[in-house]
Amino acid sequence: MATAVPSQDTSNRQVGDLDAGAAAAVAVQHRAEARVQELQLQLEQAQRQLATLQQSITQLDLDKQQLQLTNNKLQQQATNISVVCQRDKRDLEQLLAHYQRAEVATRNSSSSSGGSLATWSQDELRLCQEEKQRQEQLVKKAEEQSKDRQKELAGCEDDQRIAAEADRHQLDALLKSWPQILAARRGVIAQQPRRGIVTLAARGSLVANAFVNLYVLRHHLHCSLPVVITFHGAKESVAAATQAFFDEHIPDVKFYDTSRPPYPAHQRLLLREQAQGWKLKVLYLDSDCMPLYDPSVLFETPEYQQHGVIIFPDRPGEAPPLYKHYGLHNPWVNNPTLSQAETGMLLLNRTEHADVLEYLLFLNVHDEFTYRVTYGDKDTFRAAFDLAGKRDFFYQSPHRLSLALTETQQNPGHFAWRGFVQMAPNGSVAFIHRAWFTKYNPEDDTLRNFTHMTVGLSPQRAMTNFMFPRDFPPSEVTPVPAEQCQLDPLDRPGSEQRCGFVSSDTSLPIPAIAVPQGSPVARALKATDEAFLLLRGAMRTKKDLLG
Repeated sequence: MATAVPSQDTSNRQVGDLDAGAAAAVAVQHRAEARVQELQLQLEQAQRQLATLQQSITQLDLDKQQLQLTNNKLQQQATNISVVCQRDKRDLEQLLAHYQRAEVATRNSSSSSGGSLATWSQDELRLCQEEKQRQEQLVKKAEEQSKDRQKELAGCEDDQRIAAEADRHQLDALLKSWPQILAARRGVIAQQPRRGIVTLAARGSLVANAFVNLYVLRHHLHCSLPVVITFHGAKESVAAATQAFFDEHIPDVKFYDTSRPPYPAHQRLLLREQAQGWKLKVLYLDSDCMPLYDPSVLFETPEYQQHGVIIFPDRPGEAPPLYKHYGLHNPWVNNPTLSQAETGMLLLNRTEHADVLEYLLFLNVHDEFTYRVTYGDKDTFRAAFDLAGKRDFFYQSPHRLSLALTETQQNPGHFAWRGFVQMAPNGSVAFIHRAWFTKYNPEDDTLRNFTHMTVGLSPQRAMTNFMFPRDFPPSEVTPVPAEQCQLDPLDRPGSEQRCGFVSSDTSLPIPAIAVPQGSPVARALKATDEAFLLLRGAMRTKKDLLG
């Protein structure tokens, strides 16, 4: 069969089709190249915008840090001015007292000694009057400066709030990768002892009270938990002589500088350069808080096993503005007598609540804002659990604060304030918190123990001056024998009803229960005095013992 041969016209059409296709391909290529160039220009523009944005962010960070430094300086200046005001007022009061004595001397001398003494007193009065006027002017000027500083600080408050809120959102974003962060944290914690005690002490009174407490823990209460004493940086470093003294009497105690660990990046972001040692304070035991029996048993309580935390109560408070700022549930709404948290002692499972610690650190390193909308670190523990979504895990011992008292020798029937007594979840006397001037003072031999403890303070009494150091007359405190309040082997003080006390009636004196001789509490208190006298004896031969 013969094969058909294409005609000339058909060949020409095919060649034309090929030329048209090639032209179309070239046109498409040109358009593609133009698009690539356009995209490259857009990419270069975006890169320039990104670089500009990064420069802006860097500048904002620098501005933010500068604002923080400026605010810190303003706060320090305001504090200095307040100190000057207080000092000048005190000096003025002394001058006024001197003025009054001189005036009395003038009146007496004018009737007895004649002109020379009277003339001298008048000159003294004139000098006192001039000094009085000068001091009044200084006080007035200092008060005006203090008001100006307060206005400047108030102007910074919004900036502080915005900065804290921005960092909080950044922390929330970081914690979205929480499984990886927690895995790293657990790896570090797994290398440490399963349980232990952390306390804070640097020099002077802090380390003296820490020695007393830890000596009693080891040698009297026979507590074998590992102990770490923390300090922050060179300014708080524990002196070599102090460490040697601890090694001699409590050899297994370790000292740890909290400024040295390699903090993860997200924590370094929060800590910055302004962080101070006390801002890292997430403690089980403050140096002025002493257990009255081996605290190891508290880890075995049902409350700790269920919640992984035991917090102890402070005085009743009210919801701080912090809850509103962060949109948190207000626990005081249906519980107006709810107590704030005592931060001097706590038990916490760091593995289970590692996320809570992150928020706790966040709140306390932003103290320039946090402490303006709270009453201090005592409000940050409950809030940290809420921020971590663990509101129901927060557990606080339900037993109210008791007062530690001692009967005064100068005024029989009167009682001197010696601190707070905290009860464990089962109601047993667990801790003595020697607050304010009731701490052991390493500069003298005065002992600081107590002979009585009150029943738990009602909310009505806890909101009055019962919470502050002073002497109590018989109209406010009445001693009762231990048998009346039925102290049991755990030294539980019994209920208010058994002590014949109606807590809601604040006109009645509150019962002060005598600590029975030979009881666990009495023996622990005797051991603390012995430990303190041991320290004082060593200080007489080693002047630099406490740094």
